[in-house]
Amino acid sequence: MSPVKNDADAKEVGAGDRPRKSAANVTFKLQRTISRRMALMLLYAMDIVGGWEGICAEESAALSASSEPGGDVEFLGGMNTLVREEFKCGVTSEIFRKAWTRARKLARGVDSHRREIDTMISAAATNWDLHRINEVDRNLLRLAVYEMRHADPVISPGIAINEAVEMAHDFGQKDSWRFVNGVLDRIRRIIEQEPLVLGGK
Repeated sequence: MSPVKNDADAKEVGAGDRPRKSAANVTFKLQRTISRRMALMLLYAMDIVGGWEGICAEESAALSASSEPGGDVEFLGGMNTLVREEFKCGVTSEIFRKAWTRARKLARGVDSHRREIDTMISAAATNWDLHRINEVDRNLLRLAVYEMRHADPVISPGIAINEAVEMAHDFGQKDSWRFVNGVLDRIRRIIEQEPLVLGGK
């Protein structure tokens, strides 16, 4: 008959399991955070060049760049370096690649549903013309609405709004976070109460 483990043994096993799970969770959150910031950069660029197609050639060239031996792959003229400088540590090439893949998917998804998303933002941003909203705030709103409504998987409104508000603090103007939070809260209520009212592209 196998001996029964004592409490000390049980604690050791439990303590050994938790860091591995925690590390995986931290890696996933870091990757998700980086991908949102990259997506915001892409959406900002798309506003300038007129949409997804305007930046595809440049992206493709950057993504096909070869990595240096034991080193990093550079995407979009040094975005990898910028990301590493911002997060200081923990950004491996694998995390970067996965985050970049998700960022492209997010940006392309926003572009595919832009008409619907912009209609929702216009309805919620009372007394604001969409094109008078500054580029950072406008694209933060677009990204969050896409994640709440069309992303795969769809992100819960609470998480999407919190992430958008955090990025508004980091990249927007002084009161951007208040504006972004208010508009997205109104959109959340639209989605919850009338999820099909603005369906389609």
